[in-house]
Amino acid sequence: PALSRSVLLLISRQMSDASQLLSEAARRIPPLSAGSHKGQAGRLCVVGGCREYTGAPYFAAAAALRVGADLAHVICAEAAAPVIKSYSPELIVHPVLDGESASRELELWLPRFHAVLVGPGLGRGECVAGAEAAIKLAVSLNKPLVIDADGLAVVCSRPHLISGASRVLLTPNIVELRRLRSALCDGDSPDTDEAAESTARRISRSLGGGVALLCKGPVDVAVIDNDDGNAAASSTLTCSVVGSPRRCGGQGDVLAGLALAFANWCYAGPASPASPHPALLAAFAASALTRRCSAAAFKVNRRAMLASDLLAQIGPCSRELFPEADAVSD
Repeated sequence: PALSRSVLLLISRQMSDASQLLSEAARRIPPLSAGSHKGQAGRLCVVGGCREYTGAPYFAAAAALRVGADLAHVICAEAAAPVIKSYSPELIVHPVLDGESASRELELWLPRFHAVLVGPGLGRGECVAGAEAAIKLAVSLNKPLVIDADGLAVVCSRPHLISGASRVLLTPNIVELRRLRSALCDGDSPDTDEAAESTARRISRSLGGGVALLCKGPVDVAVIDNDDGNAAASSTLTCSVVGSPRRCGGQGDVLAGLALAFANWCYAGPASPASPHPALLAAFAASALTRRCSAAAFKVNRRAMLASDLLAQIGPCSRELFPEADAVSD
């Protein structure tokens, strides 16, 4: 009985903490107002999409729009552009990532965006140079930057691109986390077992302490570690919102797109002295919403659930998790 009470108290405390974090995230979401104009809720960019992989950038950009961003651009390979355009008329697609003019086009467009996501559908071929240029430029412009999927391979080979940056969120799964550790932490093997939180702390510290990580797993863990002793700059948030047992492709891309939208809002929105680090708050909100959408989609579709079913749940699940942000003001 004593153990049961302890477990119940722990669960109650976790639920209270999660509720407070979701309320804090809701306060960062731009209000719905008749006086607002197109773009105020987010002009976002997804850098990725090659001949082989066109679904990933679509899911990421569509998720950002579904959660409330106004505009989503996709900068992709020329061969991927007509395919991605055919998925959705809402996306603005630039077929330049693998061309000779990639750097010039990125310099033209990236300053216009509020936040950037690099990696979904990037591949390991002709688009990598463009992705490197996008990461370098986004960091120089101090844009909130989310890096996922094959973008993480770029970080493994070119860690200097984000070393010392202060507005970067990496979103690795367990395999990608081990690769980052092997590449960035001297002497480590990618097969060495270590808790995700401690691994992420070492990676964050190796990159200068300003880079946050959202480690995806049975429980998602968001970590940033600054070794200057500042507790606010060195913290962890854990998301244990119930998801689903379905592991269809594309769910990580949905999460990355939601993280992109929330990164923009959390860095731009009002913050109190007790607020979590913006990147960690964005990671927690995106994780909680993705998990809730996955659970809702699984309840309806069971084994037939696909990533596109998560997109359909973003609206209703957002209203459930962030009710304060759903009010309409004059």
